[in-house]
Amino acid sequence: MGMALPNRACLVSVLAVFSLLGAGCVERRLMIRSDPAEAVVFLDEERIGVTPLEVPFVFYGTRRIVLEKEGHQTFVVEEEFKAPWYQHFPIGLFFEAVYPFTLTDRREVEYPLILIPPEPDEAGLSPEDLSKIIQRSQEMAKDLEKKRLKEEK
Repeated sequence: MGMALPNRACLVSVLAVFSLLGAGCVERRLMIRSDPAEAVVFLDEERIGVTPLEVPFVFYGTRRIVLEKEGHQTFVVEEEFKAPWYQHFPIGLFFEAVYPFTLTDRREVEYPLILIPPEPDEAGLSPEDLSKIIQRSQEMAKDLEKKRLKEEK
């Protein structure tokens, strides 16, 4: 019976040393990318930045991600992030409170954004078509001017 007390004291001492050294933890990171980049990101209705970006997160589960970029359709997704095996009870307590190292759970998601086609004008021409027509008419005007100058000589 006298031996049980030193073993308990030893165990308490070891746990105290681990707590003084700074118990380990799990660092959770979420990397969000979009194609094209520079889309505004909302995570659970909160604006968190512009893609590409990496943010810490605390809770697992379903998260609502919204990406907005001018000239592109708004992208909305309900993304589920499941906890890894080492985050389930009771094992999670060990990795959060006792394990002396930091574990990193890094999740990455990438979403394609769909370009909104330009609106055609009344004649059914897109801004790109109008630009090509203007450029061609300028080239034709230069050619006509050159031809006129040749004829005058």
